[in-house]
Amino acid sequence: KVELTTIELKALELKDINNFNDKKCASIMSISVKEYNDILNKAREKVTKALIDKDEINIIDISVNEQLNVVLYANLDVLYVVKYMR
Repeated sequence: KVELTTIELKALELKDINNFNDKKCASIMSISVKEYNDILNKAREKVTKALIDKDEINIIDISVNEQLNVVLYANLDVLYVVKYMR
């Protein structure tokens, strides 16, 4: 099975559903364009793998600190602090 985080799902939604450019997507997620592209590329890799291997995709809900409105997200050996609005 493939696990996709809600942050990766948000990155896919902003780009592939809403058709926003990378700069706008990164701005919405309050991260750099490079960080956004890293997250998006990893998400696309996971989805593609799941489709090719006919695996299920589980969505992992990253808990959001409502007070600070940030999440910690580990991807590609880098720790990101991402502002994430629900």
